[in-house]
Amino acid sequence: DQQRRAERLHALPRGLQLHRWLDGANGLPGRQRRAKRPQPRVEQCEAGSYQNGTGSTTCVACALGQLCPVGASLELPAACEPGTYSNMTDGDGLPDCFRCPVGSSCPGGAAPPTPCAAGTFAMAERPACEKCHGGTYQNETGATSCRDCLPGHYCAEGAAAPLPCDGGSYSTATDNDEPSDCSEASPGYFAVTGSTQQTPCAKGTFTAAGGHSECIPCPSGTYQSEAGSTDCHDCEKGQYCTTGAAAPLPCRAGTFSNATGLAAPDSCTACPAGHACTTGSVEPTPCRAGSVALGLGNTVCGLCAAGYSQDQPAKETCTRCKPGSFCLEGSSLELGPPCDPGTYANATDDDGDPDCFDCPVGSSCAGGAAEPVACSPGTVAASAGQITCASCAPGTFSGAGSGSCDECAIGTYTANPGMGECMGCPHPLSSERGSATCSVCKAGYYLQGSADPAAIFEKPTDHCKPCPPRADCSVPGTTLEALGVPPGLWRASNLTTELHECIASDHCSGSVLAAEAERSRRLSASAFVLEYGSGSGDTLVSLGDTAAAEAHGEGCNVGHSGPRCEWCSKSESQYFDRAQRGCVDCPAAGVRFAILLGIAFAAAGAGVLCYLALTRVAILGRAGARAAHRLARIEFSVGFQPKLKVLVSFYQIGATLGPVYGVRLHESLTRWTNIIDIFRLDVLGLTYPAACLGSMHTRLLITALWPIVAILLGAAALASHAIAVWLLSGRA
Repeated sequence: DQQRRAERLHALPRGLQLHRWLDGANGLPGRQRRAKRPQPRVEQCEAGSYQNGTGSTTCVACALGQLCPVGASLELPAACEPGTYSNMTDGDGLPDCFRCPVGSSCPGGAAPPTPCAAGTFAMAERPACEKCHGGTYQNETGATSCRDCLPGHYCAEGAAAPLPCDGGSYSTATDNDEPSDCSEASPGYFAVTGSTQQTPCAKGTFTAAGGHSECIPCPSGTYQSEAGSTDCHDCEKGQYCTTGAAAPLPCRAGTFSNATGLAAPDSCTACPAGHACTTGSVEPTPCRAGSVALGLGNTVCGLCAAGYSQDQPAKETCTRCKPGSFCLEGSSLELGPPCDPGTYANATDDDGDPDCFDCPVGSSCAGGAAEPVACSPGTVAASAGQITCASCAPGTFSGAGSGSCDECAIGTYTANPGMGECMGCPHPLSSERGSATCSVCKAGYYLQGSADPAAIFEKPTDHCKPCPPRADCSVPGTTLEALGVPPGLWRASNLTTELHECIASDHCSGSVLAAEAERSRRLSASAFVLEYGSGSGDTLVSLGDTAAAEAHGEGCNVGHSGPRCEWCSKSESQYFDRAQRGCVDCPAAGVRFAILLGIAFAAAGAGVLCYLALTRVAILGRAGARAAHRLARIEFSVGFQPKLKVLVSFYQIGATLGPVYGVRLHESLTRWTNIIDIFRLDVLGLTYPAACLGSMHTRLLITALWPIVAILLGAAALASHAIAVWLLSGRA
């Protein structure tokens, strides 16, 4: 032992003055001083203890991991090598060195293990923890390994947490170790901070270069109708584009523009005097001879009044005819002996007087010697001999020289009179044939609520919503009230978009004709046929058919109604049978009596069996009593009674919702509640369905009274039995 202690002491650092530890004379520290006569014996501190004072009578225990040999006067740190540590002291006072635990570092000496900090790890004994490699991180202390970096992030060497990719870049990799490893967003796309993928720019926005964290709105005067774009288009002639425009808007009626890149409606130029400008005009249309436009911003040209004429186009005022000349309304010439208005001269007899002919269809004739003038686009002459051409009404249009106005097709409109062509409805609007505005939703959308047509046209996306799942919006003009419900589905009212699957009934007819019926009512209350166009031609829907489709109002077949078509409305002698998925006739009185009699015999038999079972338990004596006592203790410890009461109460409420209120619980709950239907105590329901009992008042009255009657009868039977036993016992 002395040799081993010497070897351990030799391994200590130099300069520790070990001779002070081992010196046993002169009353130095480490020894206990003896008093002079009588002098006690001076003893050295044992290994594992020390004393750094003089005149002491006891030694102090050395702390764990410290070096205290025999006669030590102070604690010395253990000389453990790097990667090891000391945490205990042997009986000889020399501490043992142990391997550093994983997830910690041990620099050596007497230093205790230090858990690795976040961002570092140690798989085995180490004097120091290693940093996590690039592309990994560790957010916990004392770790033995590092975690892969997250997608959309990068992890530098020694990272304690992943850092997100900068805005304008993205990444799906899990080994990024610097920001440059994240991919730059492509032109036409953007990526926010920490993105795992790039997102295309929305309509009306763009990015010309890569590396953007957000898209740039198209400047005023430009637009972009496609997503993922790298630039914007100049606004076209006759239109203007506000900031972030996804589509150009036409200049208002009474204005025009032959320039591109307009930013606001006020940028369009007012129509000059002597001209007319319809909606979206690129150039002003000069007034023809015989018509004028006074001032700026005119949408149509006015005819010269009778007694005035104008033989030049694009004029602001008419000229008064000379005395003795003949000038009708809209005259372009002063005539001598004129042809009657609505006629024109195209030949001359020998006497020099011209013959007058009726003005042809599609033209106007002011009279006199004026030649027929073809009606301009947007105006018509429906019959021969017309003096002027009439403007087409809003919702119609015509070409030059037309004899009639054509209705605008579905999805197009003209808001002003005298239009030469129809304009397409903005997304997601549509229109009826011959509409003056776009106030209905196109196929695939439905109108939410009711609103003024002008408000719908101004903000279409606020009113037209995408068709709900499984609903039918294939007919343009579908409203929330007229949503098409396919067969097999049912909805609670015409104000909800939620469709329910008919699980127990085969009589959900849906309402696929509801949209057509709604369109018919809007077009004409007295019309018999609703006509609307589609890609494969026009479809005719009879109002008689739609009236039949809406006769039940709930999307149920004849004889069925209520939630999910599970009520019988054809006759009071029917009830809904879930097994047959429809309404069936109520059972006859004889069948009802037979069922009730069978139930009564079954109940009586069950009572007899229970009585016999109780007598057998009594016969068993002490064994039966012990079994009953154990069962009672189990019931008391578990508490079956309150739990059973709650379960029975919940089941009674759930079972009553359907027969009494016509309401069903959600199918996710009824899947398991249906299992306990076999334990139902509704004896009356087994005898006769509740729906066959008559009115709701009668059902509630019978359902409430029959258990009381049954209890009274049972009590009477028990009383009769007791009296009979008493009489037979001879004690009467």
